[in-house]
Amino acid sequence: MTLKQFSDQYFEWKKAHTEMPYPKRDRFIDSTEKGLVLCIKAHCRQSGYGCSVYDSRGYQNKDGKWMMSKLDKGRGDCFITIPVTCDEGLGGRTLYLSKMVWVEIKIGRDYQKDHQKKFEDECLERGEAYILPKTWNDYYMMMNEISMKL
Repeated sequence: MTLKQFSDQYFEWKKAHTEMPYPKRDRFIDSTEKGLVLCIKAHCRQSGYGCSVYDSRGYQNKDGKWMMSKLDKGRGDCFITIPVTCDEGLGGRTLYLSKMVWVEIKIGRDYQKDHQKKFEDECLERGEAYILPKTWNDYYMMMNEISMKL
């Protein structure tokens, strides 16, 4: 699905799922990290996935100085939780689970750093998914592949 097709589809979904008489049409771009994050958040909203954007810029300490967090080095730009239900062999009961997907966005010539590779390895050891999309099409194909395995 192209970004234009998704934009049209999301607008139709938004019209059907909002009480506003004239919802605003979103303009999606994938040429910047922020633009791709907005596309991902909209896709998650439409698909019923949870999506949290991780702010890796650091924090302000009590003196007002900007500090970079050393504990979160390598963490992805955002993470997605995909709800999964399992009712096979549970005697009529349903088990609700979720699949965690970490997203590290790389735009242009940006590449995965060593500490990000280490975090990716840790995620895969825990059974979480980790994707590195550069464009909307990359993201959409990777998420389809993950959701097909569920």
